[in-house]
Amino acid sequence: MKIIAHRGASGYAPENTLAAFKLALEQKCDGLEFDVQMTKDEEIIICHDYRVDRTTNGTGHIKDLTLSELKTLDAGSWFDKKFTGEKIPTLEEVFEIVPPGILMNIEIKNLAKERRDIEQKVVDLVLKHNRMDDVIISSFDHLSLKTVREINKDIKIGFLIYSYLLEPWTYFKKCGIDAYSIHPAEEYLNEDFVLNAHKNNYKILCYTVNDKNTATTMDKMGVDAIISNYPDILAK
Repeated sequence: MKIIAHRGASGYAPENTLAAFKLALEQKCDGLEFDVQMTKDEEIIICHDYRVDRTTNGTGHIKDLTLSELKTLDAGSWFDKKFTGEKIPTLEEVFEIVPPGILMNIEIKNLAKERRDIEQKVVDLVLKHNRMDDVIISSFDHLSLKTVREINKDIKIGFLIYSYLLEPWTYFKKCGIDAYSIHPAEEYLNEDFVLNAHKNNYKILCYTVNDKNTATTMDKMGVDAIISNYPDILAK
């Protein structure tokens, strides 16, 4: 079972920052999970929330701020003063520090009422940096995933789901999306779901697992990877 660092080593460092990603790599994670959004000037940056208020010293919607404006914000001190000066990274900056062979689960954040061209831009950056083999693009916005598949037939796609779905593979096929993996919430996962997913040729990447006992249970179920704030979870 692989360990994917949720927004980096976000239990130890400010989420979705280069500091969190570098620490996760030092802790020998198998992959990184992070969220992408598009700025006012159509740059792809890493941030979970649609607003910067919780994780920076700024305020406002990412869609209303330019990259240069976002780069003036402190994305570290909210977590711990030793991370003061940490910046919101761009997707390109993440690609530059992550070595080949490390999985990157890129979650697209999208507002249905304000659709923009984020899917094309993300795929273009993946291709530009030759990271097709390392990337899974996931989203709770399944229309976004359908758009990604229409743009590129080979990039790996992961369906994020929160509640328990009956035969989600039937739903995926009905949507016309050839997916690689299913990303369910840990509390809705059971052994039958994992078994049936594997029978239908889907990997299971389970979120968010932050204690060793649950991680061990997921491993025994046959889960392919867990997404955790603590990349060293099994070493604790």
